[in-house]
Amino acid sequence: MGRSHLLKKMPRLLLTVITALFIGELILGYNGKLLLVGEIPVRVLTYALFLAALCGMLVHAAATKKLTWVHGDGEAPVWGMLNPFDLVLALFLLFNAIWVFIIPAFSGYGVEMALQQVKSTTLLLLYFPLLILMRIGYIRLHRAEPLIKFCLAGLALLHIFLYTGEKIYGDATFAIHFFETLRSLTLGHSERPPVMYPMNYFKIIYPTSLYLLMIFYFTHKSKLTPRTCLFYLLGLTALFLTLTKSLWLGLLFGFLFLFLFYFRNRMKGRIHYKKLVVCLSLAVVSGYILNAILLDNYLFTRIQNTFAVNSTSAIKEGDIRIQEGVNEELRFTDELEGTKRANDTRLVQTRALLEQWRESPWIGFGYGSYTENLLRSSMEQPYLYEMLLPSLLLQIGVVGVAGWAAFFIFVVWFVKNKAAEAAGALYLVVAIIVASQFNPFILGAPSMSMLLYCFLTIRMAAETQDKAKSSIPRI
Repeated sequence: MGRSHLLKKMPRLLLTVITALFIGELILGYNGKLLLVGEIPVRVLTYALFLAALCGMLVHAAATKKLTWVHGDGEAPVWGMLNPFDLVLALFLLFNAIWVFIIPAFSGYGVEMALQQVKSTTLLLLYFPLLILMRIGYIRLHRAEPLIKFCLAGLALLHIFLYTGEKIYGDATFAIHFFETLRSLTLGHSERPPVMYPMNYFKIIYPTSLYLLMIFYFTHKSKLTPRTCLFYLLGLTALFLTLTKSLWLGLLFGFLFLFLFYFRNRMKGRIHYKKLVVCLSLAVVSGYILNAILLDNYLFTRIQNTFAVNSTSAIKEGDIRIQEGVNEELRFTDELEGTKRANDTRLVQTRALLEQWRESPWIGFGYGSYTENLLRSSMEQPYLYEMLLPSLLLQIGVVGVAGWAAFFIFVVWFVKNKAAEAAGALYLVVAIIVASQFNPFILGAPSMSMLLYCFLTIRMAAETQDKAKSSIPRI
């Protein structure tokens, strides 16, 4: 009896393990190559395992008549499960496929380059098998949330650990040594991510740092408890330690949009003012403490210099070397010039991108395309520009950008009219878009996986809302 019961539990246990590996690697795996099996990154393997598990569950559901493709031959025909949101998402993905397979083939940049740039968007293809399995009760999205929050807390702690180590040792190679240790533990079967190595200060920023924005989504979603406050403080501290303004702007504009959405659609009751006051107070207090103790006043300096441009040629990168107790008064000048150089680079990119975009303004040149004036040293991968809108205009033109805009407007409309309970997901969608305006985040695995989560959350909220409406007796 015990053995039979264990055998029945094995498939679900196996799925749990595969799901944990898949989610854990996405959030904590940095570049997806911390473990290489042969030449294959571990992220590819966990994705393949997860997809295979989903396909196995679909086969089982079909074999047990819990799922069919046609009406009248089972309990849940697949086509009957789809609603307009699913169809619009499918059309959006097919629409973008034009700039992956067709336009690059004719523009000369090649389909291979396009596939290199958009490979992480394959995560969105998991939406449909996950949706079907959620609809027939095989998967519960909310059961994965504790695991997601655990991994997010781990990610925040890793940011704090790496920053503290660099600060104590006074050497930004602390992070490099950390990843080299992982490489030793895997017997050389690992490839570390690039490490930011500023000259006069420390910052911990990786593509997976974008996941930190998700911590504030769960803070908004959860009740105000000591555990929620601790989770929030972990995320806030890690976000400050990135010293990355695009992430800060994503957080700010994400919640501004959400609160405007609530006010505009008469959902003021969803704003918990006590939690808002507590979170703002914690943000101000922790910001001042971190700025004074760990960040050498760079937090407020970077905020103050956010949009500075027109750097002077008199001070070049590396000219100023800060020494404690000797010339610390030059920190502001150093940071100001550094920000000006970075923003000047963005302006140069924008001009070059728009200049080439004018050669094919309506349809662009396809994903993976680039301007000839700004190439990376190795062209094995497409150049990722820091300015999202100009780079999208170059790649997919006015028609493609209009398609993106129309899709996200539809998402907002759908949440307003069909899935009000999932309104919090709009914060995360807007935060990802804003953070990606000045850093090449949008087509990466972190943004695609978070958008997948948002779309599934919105879709299942619509399901719940439909059931609630249908259960109301008509008079």
